[in-house]
Amino acid sequence: MAINFRKPITAGGKTIHSVHANAGLAYPEQRRDVAGWGAMIEIPAVVLLLESITTGEITPLQAREALAPILAELAVYEQEMDQHSGEDY
Repeated sequence: MAINFRKPITAGGKTIHSVHANAGLAYPEQRRDVAGWGAMIEIPAVVLLLESITTGEITPLQAREALAPILAELAVYEQEMDQHSGEDY
């Protein structure tokens, strides 16, 4: 069962409000070991982060750390799904 949610992401002094994300989606197994597998984030928010790196407003590390709220939501979702594995929805 997939979920949809909105979270602000902040990198350095830049905040992108109400970033839409989904979790619990099926993705190719090739990237299963990469943080964030099974989640999706809106492309315009990613573009804004990349533009902020390009202009020097934020560092690549700050951009990566900005995704922490999305990754945290995904971790909670995965934990809940593990607890309910085998149940019918």
